[in-house]
Amino acid sequence: MELIQINPDTQTMSSLDLAQLCVGDKKDAHSDFVKKMRKVLGESMLGNFSELIKYAKGTRTIYNLPEREACLMAMSYSYELQAYVYDAWQASKKPLSPKELAFMVIQAEEAKERAEFEITRLQGVCNTITAQFCPGVTVPKFCKQLNGVNVQQVNNTLIDMGYLRRTNTGIVPVAYARDRYFKEEQNKFNGKMRAKAVLTLVGAKWLYRAYLSNKLPMRSDWDNKMSHLVF
Repeated sequence: MELIQINPDTQTMSSLDLAQLCVGDKKDAHSDFVKKMRKVLGESMLGNFSELIKYAKGTRTIYNLPEREACLMAMSYSYELQAYVYDAWQASKKPLSPKELAFMVIQAEEAKERAEFEITRLQGVCNTITAQFCPGVTVPKFCKQLNGVNVQQVNNTLIDMGYLRRTNTGIVPVAYARDRYFKEEQNKFNGKMRAKAVLTLVGAKWLYRAYLSNKLPMRSDWDNKMSHLVF
């Protein structure tokens, strides 16, 4: 086995690499790995690690797992794989010099100042967005005000992330997200009952943060600017 790669910037392992290691090279390896992630790590945790990436056929959701979660996933397959992943993490660690530590402290202080300023700015924007929020708004309709979001694909992305699911009657929230982020509405259409997931106020704020974190699918002609329009 080749040494699994650890992203030095985020100190995480990709679910793509872990799936290949734990499941193998079969076609549905990553899908099978993600299904097991939901059982081992829990639905509520997956959103913390998700990342939307582009590839030849469009976009897909992957997960960047920190050391603890990567080792838990490897252990769920075998102790041998757990030891292998653990050893990979240890091999990536090395003692820092006093100069490196001092530089890290300076960087952390600067990052903290930038983060505090950005939080204040984004909180104001978020309040503006949610002030426009009306109960009963679906995800695609809410995303129409967010510059660049591919509203045709956004429900599919939230299904991949584990917050929504598709049923015979429509797209509805999973148990974890129900009532917190979404409510389920039932309506009769052409004599048949249809279901849909609509956002709560908490869900609207959460979805906007997901937009700012680049976790929503974007159109190919997006200008790389995060902005919003009034409904």
